[in-house]
Amino acid sequence: MTDSAPLLSVVMANYNGATHIGEAVRSVLGQTEAALELIVSDDCSSDDSLMCAKVAAKGDPRLVIVTHEARTGPAGARNRALKLARGRWIAVVDNDDVIEPERLERLVASAEADGADIAADNLLVFYESESRPSHPHLPAASAHWVDAAAYARSNILLGGGTQLGYLKPVFRRSNMNSALYDESLTIGEDSDLVLRLLVAGARMRVYPELGYRYRKHASSISHRLNAPAIDALLGALDRLAPGSDAPLRRALERQRGALLNARAFSELVAALKARDFAAAWRVSVRRPGALLLLKDPILARLPRRS
Repeated sequence: MTDSAPLLSVVMANYNGATHIGEAVRSVLGQTEAALELIVSDDCSSDDSLMCAKVAAKGDPRLVIVTHEARTGPAGARNRALKLARGRWIAVVDNDDVIEPERLERLVASAEADGADIAADNLLVFYESESRPSHPHLPAASAHWVDAAAYARSNILLGGGTQLGYLKPVFRRSNMNSALYDESLTIGEDSDLVLRLLVAGARMRVYPELGYRYRKHASSISHRLNAPAIDALLGALDRLAPGSDAPLRRALERQRGALLNARAFSELVAALKARDFAAAWRVSVRRPGALLLLKDPILARLPRRS
């Protein structure tokens, strides 16, 4: 890395993001910390999102666009950007989200002052529809350290609560070494990368400020929650080595149980849709926890009381 290398490399994966990418690009290039590069890694988009990104940048040379010949998903797109990144710090911003102007300057300064390798702030969750008000993702709290066990405990699939895996950290590049996203994952790739870094010894600190605006779409993780996706998560879990960290081992066991319940739930829903009640019964007997996951879809269909 040369002396002219930027402080920050901001990685933005893109696939057909024309609707929102312009706003996302402007929020990155408008940061108070100007020593950055924005690498937009396109995953074979068929819309005009790259032109929207260029128009939003208004010729700003800090915008770098990377294209590829075949789709790989968000993990692969981010990995292509990471291999080109020159910054001492890495930030990930999704192509439909927005960051506050001082966010990156504040996060990096706080992380360097505190000796953190991974730094995250709170999310302000806002909705495509105006029917729901925006709200912070994390409850009000002071800055605090997060170890591997605490991070794993917070990310139990379909477990409710405020999962830390939704946060969008900045990473100290020197601590990442050759760490990349697991391209076998179609969900949970962000939290998998953070957890691997924590297991390897990285130090993570979470700050209470609302610096990242997270757009919540009508579609949810349930639309991508299928057996192959869950099997990939189970495989990633198997590749973690908790060593002598007993709290981490227990947290990973809880994660495994939740994943197995989620996999059974997907089988249960498929059987019910096919009206194969015998198959649904077999799934319920094998994994009773899957039945509990039916609660939310059922409640969502019940009429609300006025």
